Amino acid sequence: MCVQNHEFMYNVCCENMAKRIKKTRIDLRVTKEDKVFLMEAASYNGMSLSKYIIEAALIQAYKDLRKADNVSLSDEGSKRLAELLTNPPKATKHLKELLK
Repeated sequence: MCVQNHEFMYNVCCENMAKRIKKTRIDLRVTKEDKVFLMEAASYNGMSLSKYIIEAALIQAYKDLRKADNVSLSDEGSKRLAELLTNPPKATKHLKELLK
């Protein structure tokens, strides 16, 4: 089952999940209420509880790591970066020494 608007992440993270050989376990402790809640959501999506939790965790991990790869700049920061790339300052003596 694929979460709407996350097809790409789903395919990257969860493609052929059933075919992968699982060799490692992860043990989780949750409240009884949380387990029932997760089981209901898994059932609603036609998945086992394990598959539901793993898929959700993989999608979230992918999103988190993608955020870590991106840098966001304000409008002012973007303009400053563009200006520096277009008209870079002259290298100082110290910088030239560092680049040797």
